[in-house]
Amino acid sequence: MSHNIKHVWFDLSETLAVYTPEFLKARDELLYRVYAGAVKRPVGDQLIAEYKELYAEHRSNAAVFRVLGFS
Repeated sequence: MSHNIKHVWFDLSETLAVYTPEFLKARDELLYRVYAGAVKRPVGDQLIAEYKELYAEHRSNAAVFRVLGFS
């Protein structure tokens, strides 16, 4: 019997993990830095607004990077 399952993902977001304001700030700063590196532009108000717009459109951080051609 062959199985095609390669990965199993668990979404623990706000289920088993509690997000503090400090965690959310650090997470957002990291997301913006990674996004800035991906689009080769500095982090600034315009880049942050662009990222938030993409996130609103695609509804996940992973999807934002996938539309840029990243896995």
